[in-house]
Amino acid sequence: MAEDKRQEEGTAAGAEVIKFSRTTARIQKEMDGRTLQDQQNDFLDQFEKCANVTKACKKAKVSRSAVYHTWMKDPEFKKAFDDSQKVAASLLEDEMVRRAHEGVVEPVYQGGKKVGQIRKYSDTLLIVLAKAHDPDRFKDRTFNEHTGKGGGPLKGVITHEIKFRNSKKDAPPPDEADEQTEQ
Repeated sequence: MAEDKRQEEGTAAGAEVIKFSRTTARIQKEMDGRTLQDQQNDFLDQFEKCANVTKACKKAKVSRSAVYHTWMKDPEFKKAFDDSQKVAASLLEDEMVRRAHEGVVEPVYQGGKKVGQIRKYSDTLLIVLAKAHDPDRFKDRTFNEHTGKGGGPLKGVITHEIKFRNSKKDAPPPDEADEQTEQ
């Protein structure tokens, strides 16, 4: 049902959705001239450009569920997809570097009218890039130190204590008996 809805959405936008499968590849080739391999390559090319499976499927006119099904069943396609993910990640990193170093120009409005522009840089992206490229220097470090009263060492705390009593009901537990004898 959900797949039918996704296919309808794809066709509503004027794009015919193609399923990756060997049985329909022959039929699809007659419809749009693409073989199964062409469909897979189109998807991978689009994925490398946008790093988003859903968008790549729409642009390549292939079914998203078919991509995942093929990824699980076809080791060659899985390797090609993994390689495409590395390319896409590299493009994302390039964009992160650009935004961190060159910034992004944003308009400035005053009284509802554009009065200028300002270049904004991303400190967050710089931090992420620094951690990725030199984790030993830029990793998050936390130190937890527990001390007792006055900064001294912690004393052992007994959470459960078993007390043995003498056969007499009135006899205090052993540690209470020691306290009574010391007084």
